[in-house]
Formats: sequence, C-alpha cells, structure tokens
Amino acid sequence: MSEHERSRTIPAPPQTVFDQANDLDELHHWLPQDPHIRPEVLPAVTVHEDSTGRDARALLQTDPEHLRIE
Repeated sequence: MSEHERSRTIPAPPQTVFDQANDLDELHHWLPQDPHIRPEVLPAVTVHEDSTGRDARALLQTDPEHLRIE
C-alpha cells in the first residue's frame, strides 16, 4: 500500500476542519480519489485502491491534541 499525503488551506477554524476530516464516513472527501477507507475495529481500517483493485489493511490514528490524522 502506498502512502498518501494531502494538504490544503481551508478558511475555517482548525478544530472544525479536524472534526470533519476525522469523520470516517466523510474521509473520502479529504483523500485523493483512488483510496477508499472502510473502518474495521479502529484503529484498523481497510484501504481499497481503485487503480489496482486491491484491499490492504492499515491503521488510522488520530491525534486531536495536534489536529493530526495518520
């Protein structure tokens, strides 16, 4: 599984942006189009890549204190 990183400037308070990006049902709006995240028993997720048709297991961790999602 490849690593994906994206950043953008959004005219909203940081906590609001973090809260919306941290909603797994809406996470696809914050990622490049190819990967899709399906929650398992958190922090475990399955990542599906359309370009390869493959699923991979991954960990999704949040750090609310630093407003980070990894």
